[in-house]
Amino acid sequence: MRFLLLLVLSLSVLSLFAQKKRWQYSAIHQLGVLSGSSGEAFQIQSIHGIKKKNYFIGAGLGIDYYHTRTVPVFAAFRMHPIQQQAMPWLYLDLGVSAPWATDQQKGSNMWGVTNKNYRTTLFWDAGIAFRLTNKKDKGLLLQFGYSAKEMRYAYDAWNWIRPWPSTPEQTTTNVREQFKRLSIKLGWQL
Repeated sequence: MRFLLLLVLSLSVLSLFAQKKRWQYSAIHQLGVLSGSSGEAFQIQSIHGIKKKNYFIGAGLGIDYYHTRTVPVFAAFRMHPIQQQAMPWLYLDLGVSAPWATDQQKGSNMWGVTNKNYRTTLFWDAGIAFRLTNKKDKGLLLQFGYSAKEMRYAYDAWNWIRPWPSTPEQTTTNVREQFKRLSIKLGWQL
């Protein structure tokens, strides 16, 4: 019984090594522009993962300057429906957007007191990309997509208009904003 199990396991491992294309490391580095109702902003991303034939799976990290500076951390999925030199692909990036707000965006005053307390929220980006590859399967990328990020923050405010002789009252306001943007990115896949 052990011999049969060892034989099946050995044949399975050999068949994996005998395949023409195995999973291999790949990296994608991109610069882009985001455009939405709050204007235009710059973005940069670096994605690292593994690819095999028509599929890429990885994880990415970036900087998103749209409205409030954030750091998206996400899982990246790519699928090439057609194998050609100018290869189109579908992509989906799904993860979280961690706040990295500037002092001005936080509402900091000259004593270092911040008014806005940001929270980490969801982020996604999906679309179509075109990749012009060379013989080593490296290539120039052009991506067009639709992206969404959410901003949640709370801030405290003092209510000074109160009946005399009471003291001012502090209230906390929670804000939730959603930003839907068009995304255009230019990059390189290694």
